[in-house]
Amino acid sequence: TALREGWSKEQCEIEGISTRFYLPEPVDFTIGQRMRDINGDDRAELLIGHDEYIWDLYTTLEDGTPIQLFSDIQDGWQYYLCEGQMLLAEYYSKDDCYVEYYHLEGHQLALYQQLQYKDGQWQYQLAGQEWEPMSERDVQTLTNSYRKIVPDWIPMEYKDTADNYQDIIYKY
Repeated sequence: TALREGWSKEQCEIEGISTRFYLPEPVDFTIGQRMRDINGDDRAELLIGHDEYIWDLYTTLEDGTPIQLFSDIQDGWQYYLCEGQMLLAEYYSKDDCYVEYYHLEGHQLALYQQLQYKDGQWQYQLAGQEWEPMSERDVQTLTNSYRKIVPDWIPMEYKDTADNYQDIIYKY
């Protein structure tokens, strides 16, 4: 529906689906879905995205109700799945950079650690602690320690993607 009707970015946000679906024309990559247990609780989460990018992430409540953990509707943020059951969120602007690592605790994303580049300086923070300066070399070491995982996506047809998207979530 979103693609066929040419929904705006705002309408996609209102409906709670990735703003990537407001693209009015076919894209040159495969949009896919994948079920994967990302926190080791023997219950698979639903990932939707392409290549290494995770557009949306869902888990379920005990009664089977799907809940959205995040969507890439925050402009500028990119999300990735990493080894060690971690999720990576990155934001880059002209002057600043933010890198955040999360893990899934129950039905919520829990911030583990974060980096930020502001005013020409890298800073590091372990969740709940104070910000500390960090060297460029240490930033590289830290970011390289979390290898991104490219999910083995199950393709979704472009013409059916937005309709299938909601169906997949409710079947999940």
